[in-house]
Amino acid sequence: LQRYAPGEGFKRWHCDWTMSDEATEPVHRVLAWILYCDSVEEAGTEFHWQKHHEPAVRGKLVIFPAGPSHIHRGRVNQTLSKTIATGWINAGARQGYIQRLAEGAEVDSSSR
Repeated sequence: LQRYAPGEGFKRWHCDWTMSDEATEPVHRVLAWILYCDSVEEAGTEFHWQKHHEPAVRGKLVIFPAGPSHIHRGRVNQTLSKTIATGWINAGARQGYIQRLAEGAEVDSSSR
């Protein structure tokens, strides 16, 4: 849950695909979501490649790919605060993900 005061927000272009060994690996984080807790004029989320602004409307849930195809940033209102809930849908731990891929390949080859 994030509350931004007037003029505050995540203004830099970014994607939610992490690259650190300390954080979720890139192959894990597959979707991102934002739930707008307030309706705020001239606020919301801008998506770079899509040239799209999603307005901040209370109760709206936006789900999008976490990778570079959906680089985004917060649009900030200079006089009103904004509250959002954010999160990610992960594919699981790296080793487990790789193991599931390998097991899937074994199942596919045995069913031929």
